[in-house]
This record gives sequence, structure tokens and C-alpha cells, in this order.
Amino acid sequence: MRAAFASPVADKVEPLFVKSLTETLGLLHARGHEADWRFVSSSVLHESRNTLARDQLRSGADILVQADADQTFDAECLVNAIECVAAGHADVLGFPITVRRPGAKEKFASPALIDEADPGYVGRPRLPFRAFRYEGVRYVEVAHVSGIVVFSRRCVEQLSADAERAEDGSPILWDFGGRNAQGARVGEDMYFSQRWRAAGGRIFCNFAAKVGHVGKFSFGSDYAGWLTPRLEAIGLRFDVRDDPPHADAAE
Repeated sequence: MRAAFASPVADKVEPLFVKSLTETLGLLHARGHEADWRFVSSSVLHESRNTLARDQLRSGADILVQADADQTFDAECLVNAIECVAAGHADVLGFPITVRRPGAKEKFASPALIDEADPGYVGRPRLPFRAFRYEGVRYVEVAHVSGIVVFSRRCVEQLSADAERAEDGSPILWDFGGRNAQGARVGEDMYFSQRWRAAGGRIFCNFAAKVGHVGKFSFGSDYAGWLTPRLEAIGLRFDVRDDPPHADAAE
């Protein structure tokens, strides 16, 4: 299995990110996989992601990983996700991201829970959450993920086939053209997620993954612990139903 890592870099590559990346690449190599890393330095984030995806496909990689260069992550968690996608159990896997502004309460920026009315709307979620397990890790279905995401090659190839092209020939898979249920524009990650789900694909998240962030925002990872009391406040409980192992590609 060959994994291609890529990072859009708007400012600088953080040393703690390099540490996480080096540990992950080392673990992949130790397990007999091939892996490399590339980056594009640009302040235009969505264009960087599109260019990187094009180059990742050209590299012949089976698995594509895009990770922001200011994040930290646990090598075991990320390698489990990569091997899960490589085994065909899912096409898009991600991790929860919490944001804590100085002096403010913790707020989760991703993932969005799936709502009956609109996949981009974070409201009263559809329960029970759908999930599956791979090598002891539970992946729960969500509406979108961002920050650190693992993609199958077939997912990116499928969306690339019908995508508009940028001036450099890159398929436009990430953009700021998406809108949520209220009509507001959404970020490039949600745009990608909306396109994949519209194509019949599914997105899953490891709620227990250890993910961090370097900078003025601090990120955490106890998503289930954060979510449970908030569901109870609207009369719901954290309820997850595991499906049998399955492939989640859009046909």
C-alpha cells in the first residue's frame, strides 16, 4: 500500500507537526507500507488542496492524506485510519477538532452531525449514529470532516472525473462555493464533503482520536464527552449503532 501525505502551508510548517508526521511515516514504513509527503506554500487554501490532490493521484498513491501543517496527531490513530481505508471499509475518514479561543468555552468546529434535513446543517441530529469498527477503533458517520482527512484513491478519482478544472489542470474538488442550509457560504472542506455525500459517499470520524493544534486556538479530542451532555440537553442520548464492516464508496 502506498500513502501520499500532503499539506497546504499558508504560514509555516510547525515543528510539532513534523514530529507527528515523522512518527506516522516511520510507523507506516515499519508495517511494510510506502509513504511520502509533499506540500504547497500558498495563502489560497482551496487551490493548494486541489493542486496537492492532483499531484497525489499522479504519484500513484492508493491512499491520499491531507493534513494541515499546524496540527498534531497520534501516529497509531492515523495509521489505523489509513489501513482501514486501504482495506476498503471506508473512503473518507477524519478526526474531531475542537476549538478553544482564549477566555471562551470550548466549541467543536468539526465534524458536523448528520441531520435529516440537510447534511451541512448542525441541528437536531439523526439518531442512532451509524458506525463500524476496524481493528478495535469505532468510526462514526458524520456530515463532514476537516483538518486531517484520509481519502481513498477511488473517492478522489470519482469526484475528479466530473469536476471543473483550474488553470493548472487540477480538478476543483475543494472550493468556497458551497452553502449550508441557511444559505451561508461554507469552508472548502465542507464543500468537498457535500460533493462526496451528494455522490452517494459516506464520511466517518474517529471520535476518540488524539488530535491537537499549534497556534492561538487549542484543539482537543474528547468529542463524545463534549457531545453527550449537549444531546441530553435537547432530550437525546449518545446512541451509536454499529453496522457490519462494509465499503462506503459511492457506486
